[in-house]
Amino acid sequence: SRGDHVTLEGNYFAGWMQTIVMEPLESDTSFYWIKYNHFANQGWCPLIIGWPYNHLTGTTRDQEEGNQTPGILVEHNIFENSYGEDGIQWQPYYPNTGAGESPNLQFNYRHFKTLVRDNIFRDLWENANDFKAVGHAMLENNYYYRVYGVDDGIYRMTNHSGGAFEVGANEVSKNAIARGNVFYSNAGSSGSNMWPGWKFFHNTMINNMRWRDGDRTNNTANLMNWGVKYGNAIKNNIMQDNYIEVQSSAGDAGLDIDYNYYYKSD
Repeated sequence: SRGDHVTLEGNYFAGWMQTIVMEPLESDTSFYWIKYNHFANQGWCPLIIGWPYNHLTGTTRDQEEGNQTPGILVEHNIFENSYGEDGIQWQPYYPNTGAGESPNLQFNYRHFKTLVRDNIFRDLWENANDFKAVGHAMLENNYYYRVYGVDDGIYRMTNHSGGAFEVGANEVSKNAIARGNVFYSNAGSSGSNMWPGWKFFHNTMINNMRWRDGDRTNNTANLMNWGVKYGNAIKNNIMQDNYIEVQSSAGDAGLDIDYNYYYKSD
């Protein structure tokens, strides 16, 4: 899908291997609205948002050109039963090097102006949201339930791959606010991960210890984890019955964590 203003609203999609692949038009005035849709029983990934498309050159934008990005609104949708990958996957820029494709991480923050709100993500085998190349995003009032965190889902059933929020291996994300979300019974390697400049406010995070076989006995994982980052905040959240509520590595810089409620029921 390429266009200046695209609205995908009020549809029911079921039984597809890969349902919607969008390559947004590269423009500060373009908008993509994905609203009131129901994605069910998908073989791979219901919604893929690709790298912004340059209509002047007919290619995806190279790294040296501007920062024009479209606005992406995803609200009031249901994403359920995705057996291979994520509910939503944002994709980075993969320059063709002649020896296959590899990300140029220096220029990979290009999915700006992203708002994901009031959606339901449930029974997804890999992640709910894979935020490759996403920056300056708002994620609010979403419900995340039974996200198993299995890399490639039922097609591999071996490698663990995060939980509700994830960024693919060797990819990047920065500067997002997650607020007012509910994370319940997701993969324990994290109910949600954090990256540079990510902030979690007023979320409810309960029993995120689900393992890939569907039970809730994964006691080796944690609710959130991060490496050497900056500008992170965890404030005014409710965290209950997670094996490790918050795990912080030694390289964290400027972590603001306060006014959270931690509870263990047994």
